Amino acid sequence: MSSKKHRPLLARNAIRLRRSVTPKGGQIGSSPHLARLKPCPPRHSPFLIVLSSPSGAGKTTICREVVKRDKNVGYSVSATTRPKRLGEVDGRDYFFYTLSEFNKKKNKGEFIETAKVYGNFYGTPKSEVRRILGEGKDVIMDLDIQGMKSIKRIFPDSVSIFITPSNRRELKTRLAMRNEAKTEILRRTNYQKKELAAMPKFDYFVANDDLKTAVSDILTIIRAERLKTHRQLKTKKFLNQGGSDDEIYCD
Repeated sequence: MSSKKHRPLLARNAIRLRRSVTPKGGQIGSSPHLARLKPCPPRHSPFLIVLSSPSGAGKTTICREVVKRDKNVGYSVSATTRPKRLGEVDGRDYFFYTLSEFNKKKNKGEFIETAKVYGNFYGTPKSEVRRILGEGKDVIMDLDIQGMKSIKRIFPDSVSIFITPSNRRELKTRLAMRNEAKTEILRRTNYQKKELAAMPKFDYFVANDDLKTAVSDILTIIRAERLKTHRQLKTKKFLNQGGSDDEIYCD
């Protein structure tokens, strides 16, 4: 899918945010100068965050914890043709489709990207990304290595984070504890070397030895990315169109 078709989506949502969203609260400050300031819209353009890892590294769990702790991040649910695992819920963990259903949606152009992984197909629904961006939130998703590369091609400004325990034995132990057939676990174990070799292609690396620490690291990355000058809506407006002293104090 061409990047030209997706960049306007981010731009449109950024414009919508500038027009419609203002923070809650009363008087901004006690200073007469600051008291004249108007409530500000979000200061950054929403962006995509892609977490990838070998099987068993905990990327999905981290995504869900990040969303709990940062209300300005939304989780994009992926689609798959793989069988539903015990305890999984359609629409929450994945959108589960038959191969025929998946291919129909793919042919209709309903996915941003698709990939075949471990013998099953996975895809990122356009509707999920549109939904979250439409809410003015950053989009976090957990994808395989192929999915991350596809998202990077389409959204070059997206942020990619590689997740894995620092100890490879721990990674094998976690995978072995999954409620899956031995043949499937063996297949995923054999694929881990290839997945780990892709680590240098990512923007960031986070070791998931402790869930709380890993989530905190991801949140730190997201907050730092929001502060990058090219994402700042107020900076773009101030530099491109000029502005008063009041505008530079907008927070």
